[in-house]
Amino acid sequence: MAYKLIIAEDEETIRRGLAKGFDWEGMGFEVCGLAADAAEALRLIDEHRPDVLLTDIKMPGESGLDLIEQASVRHPEMECVVLTGYARFSYAQRALALHAFDYVLKIDIGSALEPAMLRLRQHLDETRAEAPEGEAEGDMDEALRYIHEHFAENITMDGVARHLYKSTSYFCRQFKKKAGKGFASYLRDYRLEAARRLLRTTDMRVGEVAEKVGYANARYFSELFAEKYGMLPSDLRREKKE
Repeated sequence: MAYKLIIAEDEETIRRGLAKGFDWEGMGFEVCGLAADAAEALRLIDEHRPDVLLTDIKMPGESGLDLIEQASVRHPEMECVVLTGYARFSYAQRALALHAFDYVLKIDIGSALEPAMLRLRQHLDETRAEAPEGEAEGDMDEALRYIHEHFAENITMDGVARHLYKSTSYFCRQFKKKAGKGFASYLRDYRLEAARRLLRTTDMRVGEVAEKVGYANARYFSELFAEKYGMLPSDLRREKKE
């Protein structure tokens, strides 16, 4: 199978050179869109849901790193490779902090891009191969157990995936199949339900309840609670007293 690829590069000559100058089919990729800026890239990403984004760092308006940050929230399973004309470590640091798979200096495109994409192809083959049904089920049962035991801590999807020795993209797909919702939504709902039980069964202050279920900011906790249950935690507490 060919993995879908979006290329984001503001310079037309380089953009077309990237699209036409490499044997993408031979490497296992299909170029499904070319974008001249971040806004166009996001539109194409939402439309095509690519497996990979290849983006320049420097573009008009929002940078390639800003693009990665936004796109990864909407499509966390997508992998990213960054092109940069800057040999500065700070750019590489931020790219890697955003979980970009790799970065390639533009001066080295001719020699370095193809090996980077072949490494990515191998990574995709390994991480996106479907696990046997029973194993994928054992994985997600363990994920739910881990969340239920550690929900009050500062846990993340990446952290739980690492706990299971799975890639984030694999975990993201399998967890949604199992739970019927994404990791962040599931964790939020589990925390808020735990908070509602505490508000009904204890005399803990709202701030203490918030902290007990993993929210350091009591005001933010109250906003989330009101959004889900249609009342503030303090309102539920008053109902309990009455």
